[in-house]
Amino acid sequence: MRHFGVRRRTAFLFRALDWRVRDAVLADLTRSSFPIGYNIDGVDYILRAPLGMYMFPAAVGHVFGLLGAHVALLAQNS
Repeated sequence: MRHFGVRRRTAFLFRALDWRVRDAVLADLTRSSFPIGYNIDGVDYILRAPLGMYMFPAAVGHVFGLLGAHVALLAQNS
């Protein structure tokens, strides 16, 4: 039996629902090269968001993975 919608937990603390979008931006910046692009239904889009808060954690994430990016984000904002 396959389970859909099961995701790995990468955050240390409880986060409000609006952080899902922020976590997605951090994950995309960590996993992809800059600029981040998407192709949806044959149309190309580029990520437009206030990225300043995510640049250092994303750079850490390029080296240490998404968990490292979350640790860097936590350290940066503490």
